[in-house]
Amino acid sequence: MPAKLDQDASPDEKLLKLYSLLLFTGKEYSLTELKEELMCSKQTIGRLVNKLEKSYYGSVVVKRKGKENYYSLKKPSKGLHVSINPDGLRKMILCSDLMWHLLSYKTRDQIEASTLQAQANLPTEDLPSFNDVHYGYSFTKGKINYDVCDIELNDLEKSIASRKCCEILYQQSVNGECKRYTIAPMKLIAFRETLYIGAWCVTRVGKVEKTIDNPMFFLVHRMQKVEVLSNRSYEKLPEIDFSNETFGFIKSEPIKVKIFFKKKVATYVYDRKWSDDQKITLNDDGSLLLEFTSGNKYEVISFVLGFGQNAVLLEPASLKDEIAKEIETMQKAYAKS
Repeated sequence: MPAKLDQDASPDEKLLKLYSLLLFTGKEYSLTELKEELMCSKQTIGRLVNKLEKSYYGSVVVKRKGKENYYSLKKPSKGLHVSINPDGLRKMILCSDLMWHLLSYKTRDQIEASTLQAQANLPTEDLPSFNDVHYGYSFTKGKINYDVCDIELNDLEKSIASRKCCEILYQQSVNGECKRYTIAPMKLIAFRETLYIGAWCVTRVGKVEKTIDNPMFFLVHRMQKVEVLSNRSYEKLPEIDFSNETFGFIKSEPIKVKIFFKKKVATYVYDRKWSDDQKITLNDDGSLLLEFTSGNKYEVISFVLGFGQNAVLLEPASLKDEIAKEIETMQKAYAKS
């Protein structure tokens, strides 16, 4: 539901909120509920209902239940003449539910308001299945608070839509210095519970051209400021290849790897696609071998270490030595502590 109004909202704002609640939700609201939602007295609710009856489309239905009145809005039985697919709308709601942890509260409110508006345009017979607006839930560890960077996200979306360059103030690490970049943002990317922007670094003045050959990936929540440069279009720049053919997020020097997994984690590994060219060999004892191409070695190291004793990198030998050294360093760190 949209956020509650504050106490200083104008009468017209309260009237619009009342109309939106009754029209888009299709619910019955008690006088007490409306009082809390609109942050006003019961007498004011009565005046708003009377004005709504006189000035706006739709008939307000008042029902007495117990000691309190309940209010709803009578809608056309056939709905409005628009083309909305109920199943498609349901799938869109599910997608937003699964991405909920990556959205700011303001964006969530906008999604819910738009969903309710779309539901209001459905025929009456399609409404019962939408009693609960949500169909899924997302869990995450170490959630990033995207509420504090909602403005930056909005500006990045506008920049992508209009194909305009941005100047960003970016602090890569918590104690690091802020640096300015002029970028041509191409896509927002969700990876491991985090939002990135994939972009070309471009010239600040003159013809818009790439300053480096490879794309950059910036953490959205580390952006301190985003300014859309309305006079600098990047229409002629090539798209970034975001295909996920090989293992890993960042693409640098591709390497072929072979990893042994014990039975304890074999099902987890088997059920997932790690690379387009992957090869999985199941062993009689329940363990397996996984072979694939990775876009860089660092994500392979992190991947293998994440399984602890249940995974061993077999090839390439040079990368196996790096993992062994990392484990040795970790042992020393724990021995000191």
